[in-house]
Amino acid sequence: MAYRPILTVDVEHEDAVFTFKSPDAAMAKVVSISQRCLAEGMSAADIDARPPADLLEAYAKVFVDGVISWTGVEGEDSFIACNGGTKRAIPFTDKVAITNLYMQKLGELQAAKTAPVEAAMSTTPPEAPADNSKKTTDGPASATPPEAAGPVTAEE
Repeated sequence: MAYRPILTVDVEHEDAVFTFKSPDAAMAKVVSISQRCLAEGMSAADIDARPPADLLEAYAKVFVDGVISWTGVEGEDSFIACNGGTKRAIPFTDKVAITNLYMQKLGELQAAKTAPVEAAMSTTPPEAPADNSKKTTDGPASATPPEAAGPVTAEE
């Protein structure tokens, strides 16, 4: 089976489409902060309900570093070009909301990508006899990658 990486993810928000590429350094920061929060005893639900400020800042960084193009983003008179300055000018709460949508969609795409692999895995090798009386107690290795940080919402 060929390796098929997820290179871009399109996210729709308020009639606009934002195309993300993987912003590796910014995503590493999101994962690091999420792991710290979990180690401090916060549940994933707590993190989602009351995200720490540094996690929200990391989500904004994912937006700025990850968005490579957009359509449907307009100013008062015309289309707004996607560049570093305009990405930074997008309101903070919008950056967080759009990144939240990106994280959700990326998780869905990763789950869909690994589901057929997991379904095809079996404890019985293809060359083994049909007699299952000699089953092992070991299950198949998990093909599911570590979970990405969950969705985060900004409080106004």
